[in-house]
Amino acid sequence: MLFTLFVISGVLPLLGLLKKPAGWMLCLYSIYVAAYAWKGIPWRKAFSDRPVWAAGVASAIVVGALTETLAWLQNYGEGFKNRGALFSPHLLQDIAMGWGYYLVLVLAYLFLTKFYSFSAAKSFLVYGFCGIFLEQRGAVAKAAFSAGPVGLATIAYLFVVHGSIMGLIVLPLEKRRRTAGNG
Repeated sequence: MLFTLFVISGVLPLLGLLKKPAGWMLCLYSIYVAAYAWKGIPWRKAFSDRPVWAAGVASAIVVGALTETLAWLQNYGEGFKNRGALFSPHLLQDIAMGWGYYLVLVLAYLFLTKFYSFSAAKSFLVYGFCGIFLEQRGAVAKAAFSAGPVGLATIAYLFVVHGSIMGLIVLPLEKRRRTAGNG
């Protein structure tokens, strides 16, 4: 039952593509749900022929490019009115600048998993929570918390988007890192 609800929750964000302007960012959650729920998806085995650190870097580069492309598409549809949401209004520059951010995430994950076990689901929860406060250096969280009950939707949005980023980065590393990190 819970698994079915989880899969259905991954379909709901796709409805955001029907609105004007389209809501691209929550598609990350749909992608995460598909990758997490479908055990045979090739993403889980991506980069398996590389050392764990190289697989992590490759995963961060791919997920970072996907994330920044979706963010750029959303901001493009909104006329780039939210200046702080992107590293740059130019797509390729935004992706390249974002890679630094995503590489730090995967390096932190690789370091922490030397001492602790973090599955993709745990990584989703931990970074989803942290991401609430990191978005635009905390400005979005501050505005959301002061907006009362309406701000809860923003908090949930930030949680889901940031959790999906880390969950997608970790999925190809999950089994290998848990084995390597707990030996």
